[in-house]
Amino acid sequence: MTPMPDHPVLVTGHRGAAAHAPENTMASFQLALDAGCGAIETDVRLSADQLPVLVHDADLSRVGGAPSVVAELTAAALGRLEVGARHPDPRFHDQTVPTLADLLALCADRAQVLLDLKVVGAGAPIAQVLAETGFPTERAALIVWDDVQAEDAIRHLPRAKLLLSSDTPLATAEDDEWLAALLARGYSGLSLPWEHLTAERIERAQRFGLAVHTWTVNDPQDMLAAIAAGVDGIITDDPQRLVALCSGTATDPR
Repeated sequence: MTPMPDHPVLVTGHRGAAAHAPENTMASFQLALDAGCGAIETDVRLSADQLPVLVHDADLSRVGGAPSVVAELTAAALGRLEVGARHPDPRFHDQTVPTLADLLALCADRAQVLLDLKVVGAGAPIAQVLAETGFPTERAALIVWDDVQAEDAIRHLPRAKLLLSSDTPLATAEDDEWLAALLARGYSGLSLPWEHLTAERIERAQRFGLAVHTWTVNDPQDMLAAIAAGVDGIITDDPQRLVALCSGTATDPR
């Protein structure tokens, strides 16, 4: 058996449980919740009618097999397009593009949401959906990639957590002045690839009150290493495996 972590680790399902169901679908989100995730991570774009919809790419060629442009279709039209037809499990072939409202209704009191913003200007539409659904803003975190997205998010969702993400190493990640400036600008944490983190970088950010989340961690050895390094949250395609590791019920993968 593996030892339990000595600090809380937020288990976050990447696009739901993308290792087992089509990414960013209701089936995938449900599997992640059933596995015991504390949070769901998903990608947010805007439909033609300016509703937040949950899809990673700007078009549906990869997940849906047709070059439908997300921003040119209404949320209702996207909700009729199958994005699970390529999955090997036929149970998921009828899955379509969900809205943020769909996910918030599913999570309700069960989990937090980490919203990876793929477009600029999503702050107001997201704020409206949160208000309409009654989902607590404090249980939502917005993952942004630059200060333009951050300023929009802060303007419309001042109480939401704000995580800065990057898919390249941050040269300033060990600069105390840079970390202090992030905090002053309203950021509450970082969301970074596991290969770009070290225990020292994690501890340095946490000393400034910045939470550190890491992605996309699927290998059991990497999961254990991330836990040992002290991360606050791990984003994974296989939340069931990570939940087992964090609870100490998994077989030691070493």
